[in-house]
Amino acid sequence: MLKSIVKRIEFILPVIGIIVLFYLLKSIGIEDIANAMSKVDPLMFAISALMVFIRKPIGAYKWYLLTRFQDFDIPYSKMLKFYFMGYFYAVVTPGGVGNYIRAKFLYDEEGRIGKAVTNVAIDAFIDMACLYFLGLIGTLILFPRYFTIMLILIFLFTITSASLLIIFNKKASHAVARTLLKFAIPYKYRDKVKVEKLFEELPSKRALPPVLALSMLTWILYLLQICPIVAGLSIKIPFIDAFFLWAISCSISFLPITISGVGIREWLVMILANKYNATNVDSLALSLLGYIAISIFPALIGAILSMHHHLKKSLS
Repeated sequence: MLKSIVKRIEFILPVIGIIVLFYLLKSIGIEDIANAMSKVDPLMFAISALMVFIRKPIGAYKWYLLTRFQDFDIPYSKMLKFYFMGYFYAVVTPGGVGNYIRAKFLYDEEGRIGKAVTNVAIDAFIDMACLYFLGLIGTLILFPRYFTIMLILIFLFTITSASLLIIFNKKASHAVARTLLKFAIPYKYRDKVKVEKLFEELPSKRALPPVLALSMLTWILYLLQICPIVAGLSIKIPFIDAFFLWAISCSISFLPITISGVGIREWLVMILANKYNATNVDSLALSLLGYIAISIFPALIGAILSMHHHLKKSLS
């Protein structure tokens, strides 16, 4: 009974975002939005997309550094490939939960699934806490009257930060281990993980400051990628405001409601951009172009690397 309910929810959630996006496109005008998108300055769009090649290597190095603190011995070049591959799976799943496939990549390399899961979980909690923090700062500065958004971001930041602290507390971590075992580990690997040993090989707490700093830098670059597109569409939004507007929209859209936040992000950008007298057409064009340059482009790279990786494994 429970499994059937979960399966229905898994089917319904991605559809919600598609419905919201289709409604926005239909009500505002698909042709008008497509026309606005076509008018973006190609150079500005290219600058935004190419910033991925700065952002992703830094993000991969952050993850690599965390693995080194856990005594994994995997070269950075391979970690960079896995990082892109994980991003592809994150983009095509609600809330980016597909990113946890990186734990399987670590397991395939060194055969320690418990250690691999805690590594990816810590990395994910750090990343989410940093994004929610930036989204919360943006809300406090630019949209203090949006009390509901503020409460949601405070809740999300508190949950992710608390989860991270619990993981580093061995007495409290067993409950988290059981949750991870149920939701984050593929069924066929679960019998290989001892719950009581899942958090025995944690990274040193000395890893937190540099990993947090690199995570914050990665998100800053991620959010800055929207600024060239704002300029390319000639939308009159100051860059710092566009930075935080994108932070707020992405923070909420990363909830496990729709695939890659589709629909929810566009709706939020449209609402928040009203403060700057941006038209709904321009707001949707901005959000969709940002999604293509910032998420779809690196996800396509991840998809290509993933196909090559699986093809190579099947032939070996």
